[in-house]
Amino acid sequence: MPNESILQETLERIMSQNESVVFTLLSLDMFRTLNEGWGYFTGGKVYKEASWAIQSFLTEKDTFFTIDHNKFAIITPTSLKTRQYHKLLKDMKNFFTHPITIDHEIFEVTASIGISSYPKDGIKASDIIESANIALQWARISESHVNAAFYTGTVRDHQKNYTKLKRDLHYAADRGELFLEYQPQVDMKNNNIVGVEALLRWKREDGKIIAPMLFIPLAESSGNITNLGDWVIKEVCLQATKWRNKGINLRLSINISPVQIYSDYYFFTKLQRELSNASIPTSIVDLEVTEKILQDHCGFLEKFIKQAQFMGMRVYLDDFGKGRSSIDFLRKFHFDGIKIDRSIITDIADSSRNKKFANSLIQLAGSIANYIVIEGVESNAQLEALHIDEGKTIIQGFLFSKPLRPEYIPSFISQYKKQPSFEGCQKLSNLTI
Repeated sequence: MPNESILQETLERIMSQNESVVFTLLSLDMFRTLNEGWGYFTGGKVYKEASWAIQSFLTEKDTFFTIDHNKFAIITPTSLKTRQYHKLLKDMKNFFTHPITIDHEIFEVTASIGISSYPKDGIKASDIIESANIALQWARISESHVNAAFYTGTVRDHQKNYTKLKRDLHYAADRGELFLEYQPQVDMKNNNIVGVEALLRWKREDGKIIAPMLFIPLAESSGNITNLGDWVIKEVCLQATKWRNKGINLRLSINISPVQIYSDYYFFTKLQRELSNASIPTSIVDLEVTEKILQDHCGFLEKFIKQAQFMGMRVYLDDFGKGRSSIDFLRKFHFDGIKIDRSIITDIADSSRNKKFANSLIQLAGSIANYIVIEGVESNAQLEALHIDEGKTIIQGFLFSKPLRPEYIPSFISQYKKQPSFEGCQKLSNLTI
């Protein structure tokens, strides 16, 4: 593997011989986790397979480098506008949308690509490499299978903001900027509030609210998600103890990042310790994993599900219907429950076609799992359009309540028992927030 000085010297030489040069950096995502989970021998095979594939897309004019055990660099003596380069980019993207098979095991490897060009992004090789690295870091924020980012001034500014946000998030818990809200869940069998989902929020010292869809991927990409996950579990346990002391016994739904599943080897040890310290039974804990986990190899997930169920907890597949669900994946792994994504429910009352589609998906989920949670129900029209199996269906949405601060949960439940109508729920939710 060439060191940086050889790469820089080669790029400098090619730049001096050509009017336009494109520099491409490609990084395999979560490759360290793959190595630790499957071993460096298997990881090396995956890396070689990706390397061979990328080299097969190159022409004799391209110069190829392997870097840092999970990166590749390509120097192309052409401009960004040429058909030749766009074909190369398309071929690389297409390769990473398909799984890699190694020794009969399937690995869905994702990748990020950063692109810079000479002379647009600099006249020195070091500037071109730095620009591609900045674009690569920006590309990693995307949740797609493979994302490419071209270096621009806007990307540079975004990356600076991203770096500052990452630093702020690292200290957010110590500064008291993180807090949890809880959204009630209603069992349609008896119309009782049976559980809550814990939702992480971040309000900075300057008063600005940072959306979870921004800071959760940020925490995952920076390696901070394990610390955040530990903080959430500890806070949920402390809060549940306060509720239980008041006679409020609710199921606790906690979202678990795929990164935690793949990289936090002490997850269950820490979870068991917090539950034991708070005298909370594992039988009331629901662990939710998102469909993003479908994009990664599945060896860790099977162990995760079995361990959680062995300890008495339930495991839910979250966001079902939002991503590219694999029916074979659902058949293979025994989830206790499935959460129907709100996007499936949004337009359910608008047409008979939407209604049929949503209910067919719910029926399929119900035939696979013992418990169904339908998210995002906001109106009576949506609720009435649902074909609900009252024996196994739980509703979660603004029709009943917005996410609430923990101190409002007891009063909300108390008032709900007095007027458990759907219209009443909406009024109560507005009153208690």
